[in-house]
Amino acid sequence: MAEALPFNPYSATDKPEWHAAYERCLELERVPSWTTHITDLDEAAYALMLQISPEVAARTLGYALIEASDDKGRKCVAREINDCEYDFEALAGLAHLYIFGFICVYAGKTPKDLLDKLMLRERRRCAFTQRVDIDAPPEVWDTVGPGVLGAQLRVAHIISQPLSEQIGGLTARAREKLDWAASAAAIIDRFSGQCILDMLGDDLNLHNRINAIMSEPTAHSLFDRLGIWLTPSQDEHGQLIPDTYDVGTRNPLVPRRIGIPGRVEFRSCVEVPPPSPILLALHASCARIAHRSGAAEMLAELEKETESMLGLSDSPMDPSFNANGAAELVRALHRIQVGGQE
Repeated sequence: MAEALPFNPYSATDKPEWHAAYERCLELERVPSWTTHITDLDEAAYALMLQISPEVAARTLGYALIEASDDKGRKCVAREINDCEYDFEALAGLAHLYIFGFICVYAGKTPKDLLDKLMLRERRRCAFTQRVDIDAPPEVWDTVGPGVLGAQLRVAHIISQPLSEQIGGLTARAREKLDWAASAAAIIDRFSGQCILDMLGDDLNLHNRINAIMSEPTAHSLFDRLGIWLTPSQDEHGQLIPDTYDVGTRNPLVPRRIGIPGRVEFRSCVEVPPPSPILLALHASCARIAHRSGAAEMLAELEKETESMLGLSDSPMDPSFNANGAAELVRALHRIQVGGQE
């Protein structure tokens, strides 16, 4: 369930830029409709506005400001909001970039080399539930205690959307105003204050071992759809416990139903490093922003519309299928419906 933005947490005296940016979000949240402030929208702009309500746009930007991983990232988010001033088309475009260039994730194929290395790192167990790889050799199962279940393990990517692709769906005016957002990588760099290229390599390799977790299917689906996320664990003295994370979720009953404990520990070895705490923090921020802003519900609805339009069934998926392209087609259909064309 989406949450209204809380009162402005930033002081107008100590943090004037952050305060001003958040005030813009609060004001936008109170706008009932884009047409209240914009009257001459072209078809592309109207489709963009129709897709993201002022309320969802405001909460996406407001919670992005709150959930930024550090002050450097928060400063960038505030600057981009303030640069839009009260240009509602630009603010809608900025929210669109955060939703489709930062929150959205798409699963990809997993090279066998990565799968083998993660099996080694996690000892052929799901990182979330500790269920053992059902295809593990007998000597592995001989060491498993009674009552431990097996599962078909797969690789869950922390970031799984291609980061070099340009984000579509912006109007020409919004694109001009937000010209810094050439790709999803640029948005992540701004938000996190980190260089994603330095972490994943020159080719932005999503199959980098620090961007992957071994998981069984149900936990993988929850993680991939931002239903669960991981935050650093602390000991009784408030010190961080290395490679150990608490499981966050919107519904505490869901992890328990599939056997996910409240805390997850990753095993590190010389050959295979543990998942990047920076990438896990970004995933957690995405999840909280998506759920608190209402963007998660909006994306789920868009996915349903895409599947309905394509008439997805039990038939095999065409390997040339492009989820981004299908979503763009749904937006085009929105434009036709709004314009009354046939």
